[in-house]
Amino acid sequence: MGTDEYTRRTASISGQYIRICHPRFDPVRNQLTDIPTVTYDGKSCWEIPLEVRYVEKLKTLDFIFSNGLTKWLEQHKNEQKERKEITIHSIPQLGGTLYGYQLEGVNFIEKQNGRALIADEMGLGKTVQALAWIQLHKEEVLPVIVVCPSSLKINWERETHRWTTDLNVEILNGQTPYASEGDFLIINYDILSYWEKTLKMLHPTTVVIDEAHYTKNNKAKRTKSFKRLVKGVKNVIALTGTPIENRPIEIFNIVQAIDPTVFPNYISFVMDFCDAKRDRFGWDVSGASNTLVLNRILKESIMIRRKKKDVLKDLPPKQMSKITLSISNHSEYKKAENEFVQYLKDRFMSISAYDLDENVERELKQYAKDHEIEVEDELTDDDLEKIKREKIESAGRAPMFAKIETLKQLAVQGKMKQITEWIEDFLESDEKLVVFANHRKVIDALMKHFKGAVKIDGSVSMKKRQDVVDSFQNNPNVRLLIGNIKAAGVGITLTAASNVAVIQFPWSPGILMQACDRVHRISQTKQVTIWNLVGEDTIEEKIIDLLIKKEKLIGEVLDGKITEDNSILSELINDYRRK
Repeated sequence: MGTDEYTRRTASISGQYIRICHPRFDPVRNQLTDIPTVTYDGKSCWEIPLEVRYVEKLKTLDFIFSNGLTKWLEQHKNEQKERKEITIHSIPQLGGTLYGYQLEGVNFIEKQNGRALIADEMGLGKTVQALAWIQLHKEEVLPVIVVCPSSLKINWERETHRWTTDLNVEILNGQTPYASEGDFLIINYDILSYWEKTLKMLHPTTVVIDEAHYTKNNKAKRTKSFKRLVKGVKNVIALTGTPIENRPIEIFNIVQAIDPTVFPNYISFVMDFCDAKRDRFGWDVSGASNTLVLNRILKESIMIRRKKKDVLKDLPPKQMSKITLSISNHSEYKKAENEFVQYLKDRFMSISAYDLDENVERELKQYAKDHEIEVEDELTDDDLEKIKREKIESAGRAPMFAKIETLKQLAVQGKMKQITEWIEDFLESDEKLVVFANHRKVIDALMKHFKGAVKIDGSVSMKKRQDVVDSFQNNPNVRLLIGNIKAAGVGITLTAASNVAVIQFPWSPGILMQACDRVHRISQTKQVTIWNLVGEDTIEEKIIDLLIKKEKLIGEVLDGKITEDNSILSELINDYRRK
């Protein structure tokens, strides 16, 4: 190569690009096929993204660097070296133990100086990783603002209390801003535009964006507000389980918020990675192209992503997770609950050891003998409690169950909007999902909303049930099966899914787990997650908490045998009686 030609092969910094000049660029361009963006000025110069790996590539092609580009390369190499030397082994006062991959995620956020995208598959604990990092830097990162879908606000509040210490957590509600005393604020996307100015005045140090793909629409109010909210914020942590290779455009805004130098030009991004096409409505950017290049760039810069299959050694074969949803009919529910509590008091709490006449005492002693309940000759309060617990299971069973069913139906009615939103969010992951419910009205309402879903309930014949199963198991476009927990809970295999959402709960733990084991079967190759979607402060929370308390029951269903546990009902009733 001649001296003149060599000296004209130059590279320098031009804003967020590398400006490269060469009179005969085509041969060089052929050696840069792994660089996604190259723009030409019509003369002899081109621009490519300003990234360390591209600068290193130009060095191998004998480009001469400007002083500015040389200094930039040295500075960024030093920053990368410093980040790699950080290793966190434990987090003081964390409210639980992290899995190994979750600790790796916390280390990744740390190495990214609090600006990172956690894109783990759903069910791997993205929320926990963000909270663990916040706990690690609790004194430095406040105030924190979490932006999430409305269906996840309560879950964020409870997880924050569980995993962190000494944070003043507050959920923001309504469209009219008010004074807040919290240093950890949780707000949903729907009202973010109304609160934007108020939140900015708090000068947040950290913003966590959950379900980050909600920010994909540049015309939406919430996206515009989100962009303004994160501007100038020191720490930005984004969470989304949506696979990057499927909808690249969903990631652009959040990447811009975390590190705008990764993709500084929107047009170049959509042309290179969204297979952008012009139609009569404008540009269609819903496609995907160069996905391997995109994933490599993201993983080398701001993103960490793990799938269940990658971390199975850390996870149990089947895990239960409780998602708490607010209910829209809170006052109606509370009225019915208060009536139920009064019913229990009137029927089962009116007798005591001190005012029994002989006939009542004789009747109770005979009842104890008939039911093999050991009591003293002189009935004590403890004896009465034993008898009352047994009577709860027999006397007045029908009306009591009717009242309990009323509470359960009110709970599911009140959370239907939140359930629909949760399912919509889940389906964004492109994974399959099985939803279990009890009542036909609930199943039909979901079928009406989710047009591509299939169902199994009492109205579906045995022959058609197998057709539904085959469709769900083999058709990639059928991603949602909604089933009655009894009709779809036995005799079928649904291993095309590894996630189950339970929205109505049976009394028997055996029936619940037998239904969930339609997914957790021998042919299942993935870790199974059971999502219990429960109404906040309702009977459903009590039922699920009792099931979790009796963890030994989980997994007791073998070969179709159903294990009954009447103590679940007894403990539930006793809990209400103590109100």
